[in-house]
This record gives sequence, structure tokens and C-alpha cells, in this order.
Amino acid sequence: MLKFYIDLYICYFKQKFLKLSGLDAWIKFQGGWDKILILMGGWVGQNSKRRDYMSKILPTINLGTGVKFHRPEAPVFEPLNPTDPAIKAMTDLKKIPARIIYPKETINAANEKMIANKVRLLFVVNYSDQILGIITAQDILGEKPVKFAQENNVKRSEILVQDIMTPAEQLDVIEIKALSNATVADVIETLRQKKRQHILVVDYQGPNNEKTVRGIFSLNQIARQLGIPIKSYDIADTLTEIAKILQTR
Repeated sequence: MLKFYIDLYICYFKQKFLKLSGLDAWIKFQGGWDKILILMGGWVGQNSKRRDYMSKILPTINLGTGVKFHRPEAPVFEPLNPTDPAIKAMTDLKKIPARIIYPKETINAANEKMIANKVRLLFVVNYSDQILGIITAQDILGEKPVKFAQENNVKRSEILVQDIMTPAEQLDVIEIKALSNATVADVIETLRQKKRQHILVVDYQGPNNEKTVRGIFSLNQIARQLGIPIKSYDIADTLTEIAKILQTR
């Protein structure tokens, strides 16, 4: 009796399915419930073509020990000229992942993360990935930690990222539309005027057109792409070296 109702249901399903989708489908029972074969045929364009397909188990091998995993390839930064479009000097966060840290982590942890990731800026974020500020290598290695430790009577190892970071509300950013006619030299001049090693670029994303950080301009990265060896991470020194190059080009 049970088999009768099952067969009746399959016939009904087949008719409804054909009506709605134009696909030929049926279920063939072999050896009871433990072996079910589903064969499906579809329509392609105006011509119907039957395609029978049976799932297969892919071959596997044993992983073994000592196996490593792939990492993203290091970004390749093209050589620059001062008159090149500014966008060529931007680190695009759609292509290169942003490095982040949380405000309650220590500045020592931030420094270690920068070294491990070969960057000099971290985004300080909350657990919703909203940007609270940035912290740079200059912040960590400069006078800020010394001053904070003295004023608050704490050890350097106790200083948190939030204690010396630059808050988001104090950051000037460039809208990406402003780069349409801008050159690398324009970016350098902007960094010089702002007296900053980095400046962020924003665009507007999503259904609500939300302001989103799209990229970063780094003075040192621009210098490298201009072919200038970095002898110092001091902003003034880097700008002096860049100025020499600009005069010769």
C-alpha cells in the first residue's frame, strides 16, 4: 500500500514539474530506499536536449604532515612619474586587504602586526568593522607613547592603541572623484600640506550610498615607486628626497 502512494505521488510531481519548468525529471528506485538515481533533462534555448548526469565522488589523497597553505601574492607596485594619474599611486583596498586592530590591544601588539604584515598603518576598528581611527608606525615609534606614559604614569607595555591613535573624526580624507584629473605630484603636495605620512581615499557604496574607505596614499610607498630609496621614515626627510626627484623630471 505504501509503494502505491509513493508511485502516485511521483507521477503527480512529474506532471507538475514538467508543466512549470519544461524539464524532464523522474526518480527510479533501485534496490529499495538505499539507492536513488535522479536523472534530469533541460531545455536550452528553443531546442530541447536531454542531458543525463550522475554525481560522482571526487578522488582524494591524504594531506600528510608539514603541509603549508597559500597566501595572497605580494602586491606589485608599478614605477611612477610625478605626472602619472594619482590613482596609480593608491593602495586599492578592493585588491589589497586592509590590516586592522582593535582599540583595546596594546601598541606593542600593533607594532608586531605591522612588522608581520609589512605595513606602517593599521585601521582601528570595532567589532562591526567601523573605523574608529588609524595608528601608524610613527605613532608607535615616535614621541606619543613617551608622552602618554609620563602623563598617565603607566608603562609602555600598558599603553593601548586607543591611547595614541588618531581618531576618525580628526582624519581628513580625499573623495575618489577628486582623483579623476589629479596627478601623483598633487597627492605629494597634499601630504606635504597636511604634514601626514598617509591619507585615505573614500567612495560611496551600497544601497544607502555609505561613505567607505576605498584606498590609501602612503608617502613612503610613493617615494619607492618614484625610485627613491627610503633612508628615513621622517616625513620631512622623505619630502626632501622627493623634491630632489621632482626637480630633475
